[in-house]
Amino acid sequence: MVTFNSHVKVEEAIKDWNQNMHTRLNEYLDFQDDKTEQDKLSDAVIINSPHIQSDITQAQCKETAVRIIQDHVQVIVQNNEIKETRLLGKPGSKHSIMIRLHSYDKRKDLIKSAITMKNGVYINECLTRKRQNLLFRLRKLKQENKIHQCFTRDGKILLSHQSLTRMFLRKGCLLVASCNSKVILQNAAFSTSYKASKSYQLVVVGGGAGGCTMAAKFSSKLGKGKVAVIEPADMHYYQPMWTLVGGGMKKLEDSGKPMSKVLPKKADWIKQCVVSFDPKNNKVMTDDGQEVSYEYLVIALGLQLNYNQIKGLPDAFSTPGVCSNYSPLYVKNTLKSLENFSEGNAVFTFPATPVKCAGAPQKVMYISDEYFRKHGKRDKANIIYNTSLPVIFGVKKYADALWEVVKERNIKVNLRQNLIEVKPDSKEAVFQNLDKPEELTIYQYEMLHVTPPMSTPDVLRNCGLLVDATGFLNVNKETLQHTCFPNIFGIGDCTNVPTSKTAAAIAGQCGVLRKNLSLAMAGKLPASLYDGYTSCPLVTGYSKCIMAEFDMNGNPLETFPINQAKERRLMFHLKKDMMPHMYWIGLLNGYWEGPKYLRKLMHLGLK
Repeated sequence: MVTFNSHVKVEEAIKDWNQNMHTRLNEYLDFQDDKTEQDKLSDAVIINSPHIQSDITQAQCKETAVRIIQDHVQVIVQNNEIKETRLLGKPGSKHSIMIRLHSYDKRKDLIKSAITMKNGVYINECLTRKRQNLLFRLRKLKQENKIHQCFTRDGKILLSHQSLTRMFLRKGCLLVASCNSKVILQNAAFSTSYKASKSYQLVVVGGGAGGCTMAAKFSSKLGKGKVAVIEPADMHYYQPMWTLVGGGMKKLEDSGKPMSKVLPKKADWIKQCVVSFDPKNNKVMTDDGQEVSYEYLVIALGLQLNYNQIKGLPDAFSTPGVCSNYSPLYVKNTLKSLENFSEGNAVFTFPATPVKCAGAPQKVMYISDEYFRKHGKRDKANIIYNTSLPVIFGVKKYADALWEVVKERNIKVNLRQNLIEVKPDSKEAVFQNLDKPEELTIYQYEMLHVTPPMSTPDVLRNCGLLVDATGFLNVNKETLQHTCFPNIFGIGDCTNVPTSKTAAAIAGQCGVLRKNLSLAMAGKLPASLYDGYTSCPLVTGYSKCIMAEFDMNGNPLETFPINQAKERRLMFHLKKDMMPHMYWIGLLNGYWEGPKYLRKLMHLGLK
């Protein structure tokens, strides 16, 4: 690490740095002269993608940019969010697209998502010519291994030496940040200041169902400023509704609310991505360089959708018939695919990974079956369910009922089949037999509903201290406390608790976590035990539902004193009309902790 004394020449201050780097950087130290020009570009990003055709015209620019963003970056951008698009590059050569946005947050989301997706689409900040030249030189130094990394943020250029010393261009000057302090170099002199850091009694990582409910419970308990939620997204979605959106029973807009409306007012919202965990020192690092310290940590990061692990995706979503209810970007494709279906195979998939709501891949199939019947298309549709699992459903009671449903509706079920490639040009889907990996089967499709492979987010999966061998947060399945770090707890889909990953499971876990985290804060051992309760409302059409409820051992754990393996209209309306209110009002505000006491009441305390 380089150390400095105040008010010395820059040449002396960075004498431990490579001389070539110093020579190349020295002329760029003072950027005050182009700050006004850079500020004018603060709303713009540059899109570089192999999907931009060489013969594209300016008139096609906006449409192309929106399509690339939605299909490959998985961010929804409406036309009214765009100020301007401009084609860059010479005619007949490789092009880029500059896009200006009304929302600064949307601009940040685009850049972050492009980095996360890693699929050949690059979205970068728009820089002045001088800053572009500097960045070009820095990247050459990186190729020569003379610096560790370089990138831009809000017009500033950051570079890091392998000693972890960092340099920024900020406010027209070069800034060097070491592990504990920052050094601003301007006009061949500098001053020092400390790196930004925050500290909280409780930090919740993730603003999904689990993160919101735990933040609500403890921000009211601990008071204002004691709890922080780290979450980069602008919108919070009630994802179980997307099954109904795909079937045309709900609108996508009904499933989302602004994140600012669902997070508790007494909690601090840190609108950033977590880039690393440091559980030994009780810290997390965000992508804007903040170190956030905690006494206790709740990890609620959910699952990451990995469409790009299937060859041909996500590109194929821009072609007819390919859809997925698992993403707000593609869920509208489902209804379009149903409406445009003429005849042929309608194929539905289940991947060879854990997924959120394991019943959703076949719910859409039953809805599609009824849609075809209502519109006189069923006799022309061959419905196929290709699942990687050895069973149609993991709980025998409900699996038996579902086998009867598929038999009655003439739906073909193929077990141990995993989708590995989509060929949109020929409308073919390639499946691998997981029991005989060398055996591949190709299906022609008129409609293809894809359930993507899923995993924990990269930032969690890559932290070996926190996860098990499969990349899931390693917690005690009953207490939800981390197996190695007693001040860390987990909730929801990102944990390795062996139960189905649903919002209902989060409701069952949050009461246990509330009690055990409170005990930990009081210096006591966790005493409350999670029974593995989860629920999967298996919608089997436009008016019926099998309400599956069970524990982590696959035993039915039903709330109502009736056979819930039977298709019922009552359960359909509970799913469609009641559960959204239970979610928005009950769960996210920290009130709803599952139907445990209702179950006892319904069964007169006997079960």
